[in-house]
Amino acid sequence: MVTEISNSREYSPKHLPLRGEITAWGLALVVLITATIVQVNGSQWAVTGLVLAGVFVLSAGSISLGNWMDRHTVIRVDRAGVSFTNGVRHTTLAWDEIQAVRVLPAQWGAQQVQVIG
Repeated sequence: MVTEISNSREYSPKHLPLRGEITAWGLALVVLITATIVQVNGSQWAVTGLVLAGVFVLSAGSISLGNWMDRHTVIRVDRAGVSFTNGVRHTTLAWDEIQAVRVLPAQWGAQQVQVIG
């Protein structure tokens, strides 16, 4: 089925609430403060606490990066083709470069679109 595209359309994903990101950074901060106090007191668990704090900080950073990329994701469909931007990468495909478009089920009833080209 071929459809004529008269004007450009933009799509972006639904934004998730920031509660998970705030919780992750709060837990990372609590673990980091606790590990620092344990380190200052000279406990045998000091190194384990600092490693655990590092894992929490990396997890919180990963969640923040994912949320930032979601907020900056835009898919444009126009006469020239399809373009995708997410703050880190930018891709443009002309209509003749697109081999297939797949719509797949994703988590929680959402749909995932794959453009193959």
